[in-house]
Amino acid sequence: RTVLSERRLAELERNLHTDFLRVHRSYVVNLRHVEAVEPPATRPVLRSRGGVETPVSRRRLAQLKRRLSTLT
Repeated sequence: RTVLSERRLAELERNLHTDFLRVHRSYVVNLRHVEAVEPPATRPVLRSRGGVETPVSRRRLAQLKRRLSTLT
């Protein structure tokens, strides 16, 4: 689900549950809904339930993979 807000993303991040992670300068995702991380030729993409694709910055890719590996 897409949520639009006038608040800054950093402010939203602070108020979200720990299952959420900023994966790009414009995107925060719920890690419990991630199905796959696909590294295409140019930029990594996160695929969520329902087939939604979200870009992942190369800088945040390692943190995303670490957090996904620790989910129970």
